[in-house]
Amino acid sequence: LTVALRAVEDGRPLPDQRQTFGAHLEQWVNSLPAASIKPSTCRYYTRYVRYHLLTSDLARKPLARLEPADLRQLYADKLASGLSSTSVHHLHATIHVALNQALDDGKVARNVAALIGRTNRPKVRSREMTTIAAADQPARFLNAARGERLEGLLVLAITSGMRQGEIRALRWKDVDLDRGVLAVTGSVTGTARATMTIGTPKSGKTRSVALGAITVTALREHRRRQVEEQLLIGSERKDQGLVFCTEFGEILPTNTMVLLLHRVLARAGLPRIRFHDLRHTAATLMLANGVHRSEERRVG
Repeated sequence: LTVALRAVEDGRPLPDQRQTFGAHLEQWVNSLPAASIKPSTCRYYTRYVRYHLLTSDLARKPLARLEPADLRQLYADKLASGLSSTSVHHLHATIHVALNQALDDGKVARNVAALIGRTNRPKVRSREMTTIAAADQPARFLNAARGERLEGLLVLAITSGMRQGEIRALRWKDVDLDRGVLAVTGSVTGTARATMTIGTPKSGKTRSVALGAITVTALREHRRRQVEEQLLIGSERKDQGLVFCTEFGEILPTNTMVLLLHRVLARAGLPRIRFHDLRHTAATLMLANGVHRSEERRVG
């Protein structure tokens, strides 16, 4: 009734009280590509809608009759089925955004996801941060990386704290080895070859990163090897100006970087960590060397 009265006051047609939650979700995800959001965010929302919401009983309930208790029951059922608390938290976030759109469109009078108290919301399971910053670990890692085709990539990752997507998007035009500085201007989104594109950095802002002598030396050597590789492969190589790429000049797949990392860690006798943990390692090393927090933020 409240929604109907608001529609009349605003001079809009009455909303369809028969539209189901699932029908609204379908309309919402289909409209996402036209919205000003990153493709990766679009895929994120679509995945949760298609795999977890449209397949639920709640999808058949009229949108206007949705209650907070319905969402609490959905989350409880998902947890009982074995879905992690982190995934259920992401599911709640997806529903919250979808219902905000319904609110903006005048389909509902309230966003019931926003009415769920913090104590009843799905919790994100925190993951312990792991680094390889203790004692001789960084030196062992760098020694083990020597001779790798992408040695420079690992050196840059552990010394700069750049994100994985930013390293994959880095171009030579944004690197000044003489001055020892580079500009972070983009980040790769997508994991499948057909969906990999270079967009804006996660922060949405361009920033500069200072490079130490070790990193500059590693990048100069990497550039020399890359030129030799270009001459060897010839016209079959696609030159996009990327600092780190496949032998044929294409954007590096994430699994290539992960396999490289695990191979070098095993060779160094170090514990297996995520690629993102190199970013934490870099921050830890910076702080240990007296780099102030405000300076650390320059690397994201």
